[in-house]
Amino acid sequence: MLYPGAGFGTTGGGPVSEAAPTRSIVRRVLLHPLLWALMCFAAALPLLGTEHDFWGFLLALLAGWLGAHAAVRVLVPLRPAWLSVTLHVVLGAVVAALLFGMVSAAEWRDALPAVLLPALLVLQFAAAPAAGWVWLTLIGRVTGAMREGASRREAALTEPAWARDADGWCLELRAVPLPRGAFLAVGVGLGALAAVLVGGFLLVFDDLAQRMSPLVMILVLGWTVGLPAYLVLRAVARSRTVAISLRVDGERMRVLRSEDGAPLPDPPLFDASVAELRRLRWSARSAPTRIELLRDGGSSIVLLVGMAKRPKDESPMLPPLPRQLLRALETAGLPEKASKRPRDEELVLERRR
Repeated sequence: MLYPGAGFGTTGGGPVSEAAPTRSIVRRVLLHPLLWALMCFAAALPLLGTEHDFWGFLLALLAGWLGAHAAVRVLVPLRPAWLSVTLHVVLGAVVAALLFGMVSAAEWRDALPAVLLPALLVLQFAAAPAAGWVWLTLIGRVTGAMREGASRREAALTEPAWARDADGWCLELRAVPLPRGAFLAVGVGLGALAAVLVGGFLLVFDDLAQRMSPLVMILVLGWTVGLPAYLVLRAVARSRTVAISLRVDGERMRVLRSEDGAPLPDPPLFDASVAELRRLRWSARSAPTRIELLRDGGSSIVLLVGMAKRPKDESPMLPPLPRQLLRALETAGLPEKASKRPRDEELVLERRR
């Protein structure tokens, strides 16, 4: 059909190259991994079992990887996403079963015609990289989706915010207050308990432990020992959660119990002048999220924020210290110390001796 202002075979007065779409199709076919997988498979057939079988082995491995790459390339763009992931899991199960059948069972291979044995040998070598690539990409997709979901949920949460009033700076949050000695004792006790349980497992289930790989042993101990211990510790921490009002001015730092944003008349959980502070650790995102206040010759306190019970829309993270407050603390003799975990936004202010 002719359109006004355009001649036959022209666009805007210029000739149209009919060879361009053809070249594009040919290029896509030649660069498709499935074509190269079939070529490597065919090239490996006459090489295996000869003096050049090393090159046949390499070609078989390459054929397996290229075939898996071609399959994953088809699955990833599928929509909806749940269908793509489901088919990816099914593909992973199929290649895992194929790999297991190729490696373990020998009876059914003996019943095959001799003409099929070279192809079966190539499949045996190709199955391992194919299964590995399918499962690696599946793990990458699942972990990526989990990170993306966690990022969306984190963006929807509200962090505690500093407020400025006539008395200085104030931060309202929910935390689990612990004496610093108790916090250290809990850490040491959990480490000792883990060592005893792991040692007991290795002694009681010696035969089973020797047949386990290190990764499998970590997973088993994590699910059977680590998870129950974490759930118990989390339940205890949530039961001890209190509303906290952290108040800082140019001279004093106080930790008070609060209710609806107003401090209670109870004795403060921590009360010290800035001159008495020896160290302030502000772990905004490093696990466990916490505030540590250490005073010379007196009480010290740790406020566990990440393990505290809180509303669903409240973030377990801490806001950074305001710049004006940070400068005031540095002026009072608490300079910033280089943190071992700067990526986790951990800030340590420590008085020089």
